[in-house]
Amino acid sequence: MFDKRILRKLFIIIVLITIIIIGVSFVRRSLSRYQSSTTITASTDIAFWIVDDTYQMESIEFTELYPSSTPFQYNLCTVSNFKDGRRCETLMEYYLTLTVTTNLPLDFEIKRNDEASSCYKNEQIIKDADGTFYKQIIIKQSSSTNWRMGIDEDITDSFKLYITFPKAYNNEALLADLIEYAKLEVNALQVTENDV
Repeated sequence: MFDKRILRKLFIIIVLITIIIIGVSFVRRSLSRYQSSTTITASTDIAFWIVDDTYQMESIEFTELYPSSTPFQYNLCTVSNFKDGRRCETLMEYYLTLTVTTNLPLDFEIKRNDEASSCYKNEQIIKDADGTFYKQIIIKQSSSTNWRMGIDEDITDSFKLYITFPKAYNNEALLADLIEYAKLEVNALQVTENDV
């Protein structure tokens, strides 16, 4: 039949492989559950220029996002009315649209130019053609007013995003491997005489 030594070696190899698999999965879960970092700010290389009546979009990657009682601060973007010595020749207005997946239970707050109060935001859940749900956040000066940039001086508006990932989700193993995707759009419009 079978040689007992071969069966014994095969049994030992199977036990060792099982121990290695269990050990790797335990270490992976431990690291993802207990990893923390003291730095909660991030910089961005995203900048938008409103020189023409245009539409621009960028993808954003949130790094080192973990459940915490302190909001994660992210330098979202800058919006300017000039680029390479050229300035917008007409009065422009703009608003931002932040679209994020609904994978993680995150709360978003946006501030412009380090102002104390938050920007107006209109949040809604939307569904795309594939059936995927997204949270769309339209960011404006007020519910009916966009931000405006004139033609007399160079203006740059900076936006910061504050993300709160509630600490109550600290022990949720199901959230450990999820990824949050975000897309930022700047929508600029030329202001006409009727809008002034």
